[in-house]
Amino acid sequence: MPIRPTTQSQERRRRMEMTGRRIRFARQQAGLTQDELARRVGFSNGKWLSEIENGRNSIDVHDLAAVAQETGFPLEYFVDPDYKSQQRLTPRTRLDWELLFPDQPARARAHADLDQVFRDVTNNKENTV
Repeated sequence: MPIRPTTQSQERRRRMEMTGRRIRFARQQAGLTQDELARRVGFSNGKWLSEIENGRNSIDVHDLAAVAQETGFPLEYFVDPDYKSQQRLTPRTRLDWELLFPDQPARARAHADLDQVFRDVTNNKENTV
């Protein structure tokens, strides 16, 4: 029996479901509820996010970029079916933090400074052992 070719609508549905599953995973890894992430992205509640996570609705690329920023995952993770890494991005420099929080320079600076303190403490412990 020949295999029927996948229609565009079936492919779109599969991609929506994949993106939704990955958004849910990233949100949970970031320790955020649907309502928290929705508010951070600019929506009043998590209902729209629930629809997306369950594959019942698609997400605008600008909203997806905001989700990526808030969860710390690369945008490619959400849209590329072949993207395998489930690692969150780990900011290491002040510029990384500024890219992660472009509208919050004080927050970016504080994170970068705190990271530097932790690196210094870790390096000092390694040098004294």
